[in-house]
Amino acid sequence: MTAAGLTGRQPAANDHSMQETDLNDLRNFVAVYQAGSFTAAAKRLEVSKVAVAKRLGLFEARLNYRLFRRSTRRLAPTPEAEQLYGHALQLLQHVREFEAQLSNASPMEGVVRVTCSYSMAMTFVGELLVTFQRKHPGLRIELISTDSVLDLIEHNIDLAFRIGNLTAQSMVGRKLGTNDIVLCASPAYLKSAAPLKALSDIKNHPVFCMNYHLGLKFAKTGTSLADVMGQPRLATNEGELVTKLGLGGHGLIVRSKWAVKRYLEDGSLAEVLPKFPLTNAGDIWLVSSAGRMQSARIRAVFEMFIEESRRFL
Repeated sequence: MTAAGLTGRQPAANDHSMQETDLNDLRNFVAVYQAGSFTAAAKRLEVSKVAVAKRLGLFEARLNYRLFRRSTRRLAPTPEAEQLYGHALQLLQHVREFEAQLSNASPMEGVVRVTCSYSMAMTFVGELLVTFQRKHPGLRIELISTDSVLDLIEHNIDLAFRIGNLTAQSMVGRKLGTNDIVLCASPAYLKSAAPLKALSDIKNHPVFCMNYHLGLKFAKTGTSLADVMGQPRLATNEGELVTKLGLGGHGLIVRSKWAVKRYLEDGSLAEVLPKFPLTNAGDIWLVSSAGRMQSARIRAVFEMFIEESRRFL
């Protein structure tokens, strides 16, 4: 049976076509499903585009039904692929959990995948991981920095830093602290700028902030940040840019306190109107899935973060 002759049938109960399927077939299929193209899947799997397409074609031939509709731009999953995807994710997760249990024989060897925001990676997560890996050279660390919330199972994540409330029952985690927000600026800017004695004075200054900080309120007055500042000079999704603008003396900035803590401590930035604190933006969590925590190496990195992150938060 060639790929051109594939049908859309479901395999019969006594169909033995799946007997030849190995885990790499499923990993290849999941990568194509998630990436949406052979090129992107090949990059994720670190193999050639031809190898990905060939393995998928052989997999479809053994199943005797098509998993993706091909087009020049994207691969669209068929209903059969949608059904298979959920089962494949569960199976691969069980395999990873079993491998994690076996890895306890050599607890500090293997891969640990961590995800956090870009600002966290730059502020403390990257440094802590490098220091820990130096002590345990058998570990291979993969750090995925993104402001998107990645699904732990779908993206094969061992540990994730999250801000907000921990609601997913499938996750276990530890609260690291509160995501306090500060209004601050460089001393040089404050020395030359208009006075800042009341919230109403903020409108006389350029303000740079994250998009999602605009809705925050001042705890004592209930006044929103957006109301007192009018239109921000710049609102962005890139926190490190906001910090850089503050350090450069361009105006007031709104940042998570952990992101600018070292600059507040060394005097590069100074808090503005500290008697009028902003409401916090949720809690900071370190999370994992219950199955992953059976791995000694993942538990070790988890506990390291619990202990070492305190001085940064």
